[in-house]
Amino acid sequence: GIDYKTIAEVKRAVNIPVIANGDVCDGKSAKYMYEVTGADFVMVGRAAMGNPFVFEQINTYMSDGVILEPPTTEQRLETMMKQIELMLKYKDPHNAIMESRKHTAWYLKGMRGAAALRRECGEISSIDDIKAICEKALEGNKDL
Repeated sequence: GIDYKTIAEVKRAVNIPVIANGDVCDGKSAKYMYEVTGADFVMVGRAAMGNPFVFEQINTYMSDGVILEPPTTEQRLETMMKQIELMLKYKDPHNAIMESRKHTAWYLKGMRGAAALRRECGEISSIDDIKAICEKALEGNKDL
């Protein structure tokens, strides 16, 4: 687990900014990390994979104490497509498609039928493949 005590001891021992991380996945866990360690900054790692919404959720909770509703399936998939379109714009297209396999799988996490869809992600070779996976995800998660 996270050794909050050691992070707090490091913060007290040094005169430079301290960045704490470990299991920060939402506003409550970020606030707890700040309060318990006294860190200057909190880092988000795995929780941001396929979930860029986590930063707005943390910032809103830290500033207003409000817990935002999770994004809808549509919002998640729209954001994923925007990210992949930017990857295709700024990277070698082949590399972008190969990288999109893992990003698509991350965005699908927690959706109904995600395991089967993630298997399909390993075979993505075009933007059309990603769109087809999105259509299947939307069909299976209409109510989320």
